[in-house]
Amino acid sequence: RWWRVQLPLALPVILAGLRVAAVITIAIATIGAKFDAPAILDALLNPSTNITFGYEATIVTLKNKEVVTGYVVGAGDPMLITDLATGRQRAIKASDIASTEQLKTSLMPSAVGLGLKNQDLADLMEFLLTEGKSTPPAPGPAGK
Repeated sequence: RWWRVQLPLALPVILAGLRVAAVITIAIATIGAKFDAPAILDALLNPSTNITFGYEATIVTLKNKEVVTGYVVGAGDPMLITDLATGRQRAIKASDIASTEQLKTSLMPSAVGLGLKNQDLADLMEFLLTEGKSTPPAPGPAGK
């Protein structure tokens, strides 16, 4: 029953999880190569200071009073927005929109907001700066 029923039903979710893991791994590996330590530290301590273009969250209030918060991925009619509640893209007709508001603050909480201690922050910085860079293998036991 597991092989015939449960695995086929679970397979799309398993594959989606693997896809997300691959994207996150690639994204993390590029941080240390793309940014220096002061830039990473500033982003962790003050995430709203330099929100990268395209990562500004937008609140869209529809005429039916529904509120959608997400990232606009296509302006126009219809507006394409990645809905943060579902993770899916939605097409919203201009005629259905009552108002839009672009948030001035990042959705990413600061290191302080996450409760990171100094050592946690230092460990995270080291990880982000070294991830994706090649490091020599650790020496093995003597004589091997």
